[in-house]
Amino acid sequence: MHIRTKDVIDTPIRYRRPFNLGVFGCVIVGLVGCQHIAAGSASSPASDATINDGAERARHGDSHVAVAKYDVAMDRDSINATAFAYRGFALTSIGDLCRGEADLRRALQLRIGSWTKVIRANPDDTNLLFRRGVAYAELGNYHAAITDYDSILRLLPTSAEAHWRRGDAQFQLGDSSEALSEYDAALRLNADFLPAYISRAALYLTLGKVSTANTDYESARRLELDDQVR
Repeated sequence: MHIRTKDVIDTPIRYRRPFNLGVFGCVIVGLVGCQHIAAGSASSPASDATINDGAERARHGDSHVAVAKYDVAMDRDSINATAFAYRGFALTSIGDLCRGEADLRRALQLRIGSWTKVIRANPDDTNLLFRRGVAYAELGNYHAAITDYDSILRLLPTSAEAHWRRGDAQFQLGDSSEALSEYDAALRLNADFLPAYISRAALYLTLGKVSTANTDYESARRLELDDQVR
C-alpha cells in the first residue's frame, strides 16, 4: 500500500514497522507511517502557499507540475522539510525513485535536527523521542534509535510500543536474543499488541522455528480480524 500525500502531515505515528528505503529499491511502501516527516515544519507563508498549490496538483494527478511547485518552494527555503517530503512522494509517484528516496531521507534528517533542538530543552518529551527514534530507524541508524527508546523506557517503563520498537532495532542489528527479549516484554505488557506478534514471528522464521512463527502469525491474524469487527 503506497503512502498517500495526506499521510505526510497526519499524526501521531502509530504501530508500524520501520522501513529500509534501500531494501525496497527506493519505493516508499506503507510498512511505516511517514506522517512525522513533514509535521511541524516551519516555513514562510509564500513557501506554504506554493507547497499547498503543489499538493493540490498532486492530488489531481499532475505530479510533474507538483514537483515544479515544490522546487520553487525549496528555492525560497532550502531546508524546508515539508517541501522535501512532498517532493519525495511526488517523485516516487512518477517513477523517479532514487531522487524520491533522497528527498524523503533529507526530510527525515531535517526533522531530526528540529526535534533534537526541542528534546535538548525538554528531554522528557516522550512524543518527540518516539518520533526521532522511528526516524533514526527509518534512516538505518539503529543505535541512535535504541538510545531514544531507552530514554523512553526510563520514563515509560510499561510502554509496549517502546519495547517493540527497540526489539525491531535490535533485530535489524542482528541481535536476535535481545530482539526476542524485547518482543516478549512488549507482549507481557500488552497481550493484544499485534505488531509485536508480527515482529516476533518474523524473528522466529529467521531462526528456523516455523511452527512457533505460525502461532504468532495466527495470533496477529486473529487480532487484526477483531479490529475489523470493531
